[in-house]
Amino acid sequence: MIKTWQQRCEEHPDHNGIVSESMIRARMQEEIDELRAAIEQEPRQWQRLTEIEFRMLYVNTPDYKTLWEAIEAKLRERNQ
Repeated sequence: MIKTWQQRCEEHPDHNGIVSESMIRARMQEEIDELRAAIEQEPRQWQRLTEIEFRMLYVNTPDYKTLWEAIEAKLRERNQ
């Protein structure tokens, strides 16, 4: 999992708000290493909607544009 800037700051509370160039470089290198590790992981399998999920969206949306947006949102949520 790639950490947020806030999470990194919480891991290093000893700098008391003062950040040096070397601290920034070290933190950026950590981020680069995490990104490389994330890229090298096996690709995830795409998750489709089940027939039941699709039917629930279809029944509960008033028009095709709303249905399309609901499907996109559900797929984004599932494949994050």
